[in-house]
Amino acid sequence: MKSNPQIYRQGDVLILRVSAIPKDAKPANRDGGNIVLAYGEVTGHSHAIADTKAKGFIFGDALYLDLERKCDISHQEHGTVTLEPGKYQVVHQHEYRRKEIVRTDD
Repeated sequence: MKSNPQIYRQGDVLILRVSAIPKDAKPANRDGGNIVLAYGEVTGHSHAIADTKAKGFIFGDALYLDLERKCDISHQEHGTVTLEPGKYQVVHQHEYRRKEIVRTDD
């Protein structure tokens, strides 16, 4: 029997629990001390983790998180999402617009 994957969502950002972060992933930059999961292109808001112990990694176009304790993802227009300790991949929702697929605007 398969267990259900841990999946979290905040607006157009999906966070999936993963077993590992790719070995060649590079540390993600912080913005104002935060790990930013996504910037709102319309509102200027962001989905972000402020916890200084949280670690972000970039592999290709993907963002991964390594959390050693519970962390909150905050956003000015969405409810706070709390992630349990573990490793995660951040996935951005996309939408179809005639003849092109684009990332959704927050």
